[in-house]
Amino acid sequence: MPAPRINKIVDAFNRLLAEYLPGRMSFLDEQGRWQKDPGEVWEKASAELWYRLWEQSGARQQAELENLATTLMARESDWKVIKDIFGQGPAASNPEAALIIFLNALCRLIEFACYKNNAGRPVAEWDQQGRRLSEEYALKTQEAYNRWGVAGQEYSRAKALDRLADDLLRDSEMFVKISRLIAEEDRLNRKVEGLLAGPSDPKLRSEAYELILEQLDGAVAWPVDRLQHMVRPCLGLLGNSDIPISSGIQYEATCILGKVRDRRCDETAADLLKRMDQKHDNLSAGLLYLLGRLGEPLTAGVLLDKLKAGSPGSGPEAEGRLRSSALEIRESIWALGKQERTPVSAIPFLTAQADSKDRDVRATLAWALGKIGRARLSDVGNIEPEIIAVLLDLIKDRLCRVSEEALLGLKNLDLPGLFARLQMHNTAGNDLLALQPSRQGLYELSETLWYLMGKHPPVVMAVTGDSGTGKTYFCQCLTEGFGRWASKDILYLARDSADHNDIFNRMLGLKFLKKRVLPQFYQNYPLSEEEDHPEEYFEQFMNEHRDKKLIILDGWRDDAYFHHLVNLFNEQERLDVLLKFRSTYSTRRMNLEEREGLLENVTTCLSYVEEPNLRETRFHRDGRVLIYQLENSLPARPGREEIQELFRHRKIENWGRFIRIGRFGRATGRLATSGKKFGRREETVDILSQETVVGERQAIEPSEEQFVRKESGNSIASRHVLETIETAGISVNCVALMGPGQVAFGGKGGQVGAFYGIGDRLKYHSLPGGDIRQITVLGEEIWSIDGAGRLGTTSLSKGHLTKWKNDHPPITAIASNRDQLIATGHSDGSLRLWNQWEGQVGGAKLSARSITAIEMGPGKRVFSLDSDGRLIVWENGNNSALSYDAGLAGGASLCRYPGGRVAVGRSGTGPKGNIEIAIIDYRTGQVETVTTDGIGTVSSLSACFDGRLLVGIKSKAGKKNDGTLMIINPKGKAPEYWLLSGHKTETRTCLSLGPQILTCGSDTRLSGSLKIWGSVDYVKQERKRSELLDGTMNRPSHFQSIL
Repeated sequence: MPAPRINKIVDAFNRLLAEYLPGRMSFLDEQGRWQKDPGEVWEKASAELWYRLWEQSGARQQAELENLATTLMARESDWKVIKDIFGQGPAASNPEAALIIFLNALCRLIEFACYKNNAGRPVAEWDQQGRRLSEEYALKTQEAYNRWGVAGQEYSRAKALDRLADDLLRDSEMFVKISRLIAEEDRLNRKVEGLLAGPSDPKLRSEAYELILEQLDGAVAWPVDRLQHMVRPCLGLLGNSDIPISSGIQYEATCILGKVRDRRCDETAADLLKRMDQKHDNLSAGLLYLLGRLGEPLTAGVLLDKLKAGSPGSGPEAEGRLRSSALEIRESIWALGKQERTPVSAIPFLTAQADSKDRDVRATLAWALGKIGRARLSDVGNIEPEIIAVLLDLIKDRLCRVSEEALLGLKNLDLPGLFARLQMHNTAGNDLLALQPSRQGLYELSETLWYLMGKHPPVVMAVTGDSGTGKTYFCQCLTEGFGRWASKDILYLARDSADHNDIFNRMLGLKFLKKRVLPQFYQNYPLSEEEDHPEEYFEQFMNEHRDKKLIILDGWRDDAYFHHLVNLFNEQERLDVLLKFRSTYSTRRMNLEEREGLLENVTTCLSYVEEPNLRETRFHRDGRVLIYQLENSLPARPGREEIQELFRHRKIENWGRFIRIGRFGRATGRLATSGKKFGRREETVDILSQETVVGERQAIEPSEEQFVRKESGNSIASRHVLETIETAGISVNCVALMGPGQVAFGGKGGQVGAFYGIGDRLKYHSLPGGDIRQITVLGEEIWSIDGAGRLGTTSLSKGHLTKWKNDHPPITAIASNRDQLIATGHSDGSLRLWNQWEGQVGGAKLSARSITAIEMGPGKRVFSLDSDGRLIVWENGNNSALSYDAGLAGGASLCRYPGGRVAVGRSGTGPKGNIEIAIIDYRTGQVETVTTDGIGTVSSLSACFDGRLLVGIKSKAGKKNDGTLMIINPKGKAPEYWLLSGHKTETRTCLSLGPQILTCGSDTRLSGSLKIWGSVDYVKQERKRSELLDGTMNRPSHFQSIL
C-alpha cells in the first residue's frame, strides 16, 4: 500500500476535528474513537496533539499538519514500517484508516521521544533518586524498541522509527514542544504519585502533602509557557478526594490552572464546582475565576447555581446550605459577564445583587449588566427594564469604581436620549466622563512630544495611573522609538524594575527611604546617610543623560514612594509632561488578568490606587507641567499598532500655540523696571498652642441650576474670549479649580458651589454672612471666608457644611497646598494651619500687622504678606521665620513664581496710581520690579510656567477702561504688557490652564461671570471645532468640560 496523499490526511483530519470538544480532555484512541481523561503517555500525547492543532486554526494549522505528515510519509519505506507496526487490528478497518495509522504512529513517537528525553536528562552524581528515574526511562526506551520489532527485523524497524523521531525533532516545532511537555509532565507525575503512594502514617502523609505543595507553590510564579505541562497533573490533584482540602494543594492547583487558561479544564472545573462544599469559598472562587477566564457557554448553568445560592431569598432548596460568600458572588458575576451570551434567566439573580454591601460585587455587577444589556440589544433589539433600573441606581453609588462602571455601562447601551438627559455632575463617577478618551488624547500628546523634543530635550514625561490602567503597555510602544528618534534616544525607567528602583532610591535619598519605605526595598543602598547627597546624584543623573531626547518615568503614584519621585522632578523644574491613565475597574481587572494570571495577584494589584489625588498635587496646581488625564478603558484604548502610528509623524507644525497660552499680538505698552536687593532678618515667632477646634457639621441640600454659555462675537475687542459663562441670580466673586470639568466658586450673596461642565450645571449652597471673599479647595471640599472673616467648609458631594468655632481673629487670607493642609492668615498677624479631619493643627504669630495674602510653598513652607508690605517665610513647626522688608505696603496679591521665587502685586500710592509687580527671590533678597501707568487697582495675580503674569484689575470709577485683564512679560530688557478687554468693571481671579485662561469678574458693580480666554489662534480653532460638533452630533462629554 503506497503512502496516502498529504491532502487526504488533511481532509480526514478536518472531518474528525469537527467532532473535537475543546472543553474536555479528549483524545483519539487506537481505533479512532473519541475518549476522555487520558491515562497512558501516548494517550496524553494524543490529547495534546489534537488540542495544539485545534488552537492553530486556518493556514497555520494546515501547515503544521502537512509538515508532520510529510516527515512521516516522505519515504515509501518509512510508511511501510509505520503501517506494519501501527496499522494492524481495528485501526485497519476504520474508514479513516490512513489518518488513524498516521496519528497512532505520531503519538507513539512522541511517547518514545519523551522517554528518550528523560533518559538522557543530566543528573547530578549525588541525586540518587534522579539517577534511578533516568534508568527507568532508559528501560522504557528499550521497551519501545522491542515493542516495535518483529523476529528478524527488530533492528531495522526500530532504527527507522528512531530516525523518524529525530527527523521530527529537527523539522517540527510542534513535535518538539509536545514531546518536551509530555516529558516534563511525566516526570512531575512520577514525583507526585511517589509522594502520594507513601506510608499511611498521618504525619508522614502530611509531610508528603507539604512537599507537593512546595512543588506547586514554586511553580506559581513561573511564566505561562513554563506551566503548560502542569495542566493534567493539577486536574488530577483537584479531583483526588483522598487529599484533604485543608492541605492547600487543590487551591494552588486551581491558581496554576487559572493562570494557564487551558480550555480543556472547563468540564472538569465545572464538575468539581458542583460538588464543592461551600465552606471552601477560596477554592470555589478559584474555580469560578478559572471558568470566567475560559468563558465557555456550557458552564453558564453552574455559574448561575452559584449565584442563586448567594441571592437574597434563594428559596427553600437553599435551606441547610451555606450561602455563597461575597468573593464567590463576585467571581460568579464576573464569569457570567464574560460569557458571550449570558442566559436571560440569570438577569433576576444578577440584579438582586444591586444592594450588596461588597463594593467589588456592585462594581462587577454594573460592568456585567452593561455588557449583557448590549448583547440583548444586539440579539433581540430590546433590553430588560430591570437592567436599566439597576444601572441607574448604581450610578448614584458613592464609590467611584461602582458609579464609573454604571455610567459607562449605561452610556454604551447606546440610548443617547436617556443618557444625555441624566444629571450626572453629582455622581462619584462623573470625573471619568469628563476625561478625553485615549484615542483622541494620545493624538494630542504625540504632537506635544514632537514639539517639546524638538525644542528642549531631554523631555521628561511621567506616565502614571492605578495598577492595570495600561501605563506600561503604552510606554513599551514608545521605547522602540518613533518618528526620527530611535530607541537609543529614549530612556525608560519603570517602578517595577529592580535596577530602575536603585536609581529612584538614590534620587530620593536614604534619609527619605528610612522614613517612608520598608527596609527590604533599599537594603543594598550603597552609601551611608552621611555620605549620601541625593541632590547631587539627581543633577549628575540628568547631566549623564543630557543627550537623551525623552525620559519616561513609569509607575503608579503612591504617597509613600513614587509620588515623591515625580514631585522631585517637578520641584527641580525638570518634569515637562504628566500622563495619567484612568480606567474602569473592569478594564483594570482584565488587564491584570492578562499580566498577572493569578487571582490573588489580580486582587492585590487592584488595591494599588494612586494617592494623592492628582488635582491635589502641586504639579497640577502650578500649571507648569502639561497634564494629560485620559480615559483608557477598553472601548477607548488604542492598540499597539495604532499608538505607534499616532506617534510616527508630526502633523501640526505650530502645535505649541495649542498647548500653552499663546501670543497676544502687539503689546499694549512697555513696563518700567528697577532692581534692588534688600536684607532679610530671622525673627523669632510665637508658636500657637495646639488647640482642638471642633467644627459644627450640619446636613445641607445643595441647590442646582443650569448655567448659560455665551460665545463671544467676532469683534476685535472680544477676539481673545472664547466663552462667557453666566448664571441667573448668582454673582461669582472668586473661583478655584476642583477637577476635570469642575470649577469651585464663591458668590457675592454667600453662595459656595461648583460649575460642572458636563450638562452645564451648577450646584451650590448659600451660607449666612454675606459675600464669600475667598475660597480654596482641598479634596472635594470648598473652604471659604465670608465678609466677617469666618471659616466654613462645604462638601457638595457629601451634603454637609462645617462651621468652625469662631474664637480666633477674623480671617483675611486663605490658601491650600492641595495636600491635606489649609493655611489662614488673620487680622492680628497670626497664621493658622488646618486639615480636613482635626480642624486647626498648627500656627504661629508672624506679624503685628494684618496678613493680607498667603501662598503655600513646597514642603512645609508658607509665604505670607502683611499690610506693611513685609514678606514672611515660615516653615511649619519652626519657632523662627525669615522676614523681608520689601517696601510693598498695600500689596494684596501674592503668588509663587517660576525659579523658586514669589511675586507680589499692588497698586501704587502715587498720583497716577501705578500698578507695581515685584518678583522676589527670597533666598538672595533680590527683587525685580515692573511698573505700569495708572490703569486701575490690582485685584488678583497669578503666574504662568513661562514667567508671564496674569493680573486682574479693577478699573477706576469714571475713567475709560481699555481692559481689566493684564498679561505681563517681565523678561528681557524691555518688558511688555497686554491689556485685554472682557470683564468691563473688574477681573478678580485668573487661572492659567494649558492654552486657556479662566477668569471671574464683573461687567457691573453687582454682576459676576466667568470667561474663558486664549490666544487669537486658539480661540479660532476652538470655535471651528464647536461649530463642527454642533452641526453634526451631540458634543462628547469630555468636550463639554469647562476646562
